[in-house]
Amino acid sequence: MFLIVKTLNGKTKTLKDSNSQMAKTFTTSQSANILCHKLNKSVAPENPWRVERSNYC
Repeated sequence: MFLIVKTLNGKTKTLKDSNSQMAKTFTTSQSANILCHKLNKSVAPENPWRVERSNYC
């Protein structure tokens, strides 16, 4: 499982599902990277989203 995360003010933030407070998880790194790339088109370059392997799988 993979997550999309970013660091803001020294704290790691995880992308959440739009209909809950649960972290959005991906079964493949490819699917996570596709969304991560789309998200990074509209954020400041100093705070990019990145894909990480989940520790909970």
